[in-house]
Amino acid sequence: MALQQLMARLPAVIALTLALAGLALASVGVYGVIAQIVTKRTREIGIHIALGAGRSQVVRLVAMKTLRPVAWGVMIGGVGAVGLSLVVRSFISAPDVPDLTFGAGAFSLPVFGAVVGVLLVIVMAALVVPLRRAVTVDPVRTLRSD
Repeated sequence: MALQQLMARLPAVIALTLALAGLALASVGVYGVIAQIVTKRTREIGIHIALGAGRSQVVRLVAMKTLRPVAWGVMIGGVGAVGLSLVVRSFISAPDVPDLTFGAGAFSLPVFGAVVGVLLVIVMAALVVPLRRAVTVDPVRTLRSD
């Protein structure tokens, strides 16, 4: 009986481990992209600050420039994930194959929503450090760097 329980739990533990590793890689990648976008726009941010832009305007500028690629990624990734789940559904819904998802199915809207929510939280957390760096840009140093 214990062996049967282990055989049922082992794929779930492996899937959870791979999902957490994928989430960690995605968060590092998102942080890298956001940091690169902010670094490339340091001169623009410095000019905005030199011309009198306030903190809220700089935060809005940086947030809009960084959230646009994230929105595209969520849309393209969401379409790809739904398409892939439909392909997986065709593999696991054969009449002679036992239910390998234990009733969960290949497409679960709450799971997709939770994943998008977690990724948005990661994006917001990854946006904090580059935003702090952007708000503290010295406009004089930025303008003298030419």
